[in-house]
Amino acid sequence: MKSHQKEALEALWSKLVPFAAYGFNRPHAVAYATVGYLAAYLKAHHPVAYMAANLETVHGKTDKDEDKDKYLLSLAEVRRMGVRLLPPSILEPFSGFRAEGGAIRYGLDVIKGVGTAVVDDVKAGLPYEDLLDYMLRAGKGKNGGAIKGLAAAGAMESLGTRKGVLEAAPALAKRIAAVRKYTRKSNELTWENLAVEVPVDEYESAHLLDLEKGVLGAYVSAHPLDDYRGEIASSKALPIGQVDEQPADTRMILIGTVLDFLMEWGVVAVLVPLYSFEAPASPVMQKCAESSARLMADAQRRRMMQ
Repeated sequence: MKSHQKEALEALWSKLVPFAAYGFNRPHAVAYATVGYLAAYLKAHHPVAYMAANLETVHGKTDKDEDKDKYLLSLAEVRRMGVRLLPPSILEPFSGFRAEGGAIRYGLDVIKGVGTAVVDDVKAGLPYEDLLDYMLRAGKGKNGGAIKGLAAAGAMESLGTRKGVLEAAPALAKRIAAVRKYTRKSNELTWENLAVEVPVDEYESAHLLDLEKGVLGAYVSAHPLDDYRGEIASSKALPIGQVDEQPADTRMILIGTVLDFLMEWGVVAVLVPLYSFEAPASPVMQKCAESSARLMADAQRRRMMQ
């Protein structure tokens, strides 16, 4: 090992110490400032393309709460900016998110149960005359899980209602398999021979939203609270993502939607908060909050007694 004079090392050290006070911090700050400036510029001048790219980075099919929060906050920002969200469509088979005019369209692989292989097969079979044609030529796109996800997300509305596709596709798949046991002739696979009825009516809007949220992770076409936007706005509610920015002792009342019922505890509503506001609130919102608190307290008591 090569030796050095103590004086030389001390002189070098005396230069390194003050450099360390800014040598890392300043270039690090410059790099972040540059990225921040570029992001702000793109958001201001190319908002649709910027938010589509943003959703592309955070949507990931993940169960991590942190990633889900980023995805939902990004969607909330898209709506705040007045950018429309378009549902996925088998007529537009691509992956991720895409800027489309003044809107952002969901890609097929954002749907739960749909991967890139399904996207490729659906694209290869275009165009489709009807649901039967799709079931015969869509490759992996006609698998049970893929059909369920695509239909629930509204991606197959060019072939029928969501109810029609979800209820007819399983029966159609069974009939096609049964006929193919006896013949490979494609002219035998007709609606008349298969005798499958496709409902033409549609589910109620609330059920459509539930289907949508189940496979896309969020409400896209509408939201259950849309009818209450006026009262929420007049209450000066904050988006739930801004609650952490408030003083720790601020009393909040949550506005949300009922997500589920925990039947093992009794009938207990699970509230998903979307907005909050300082008390006192309007009588209606105050009553909702008190009811939710009673339900959760009762649930806790029942759990402790088990």
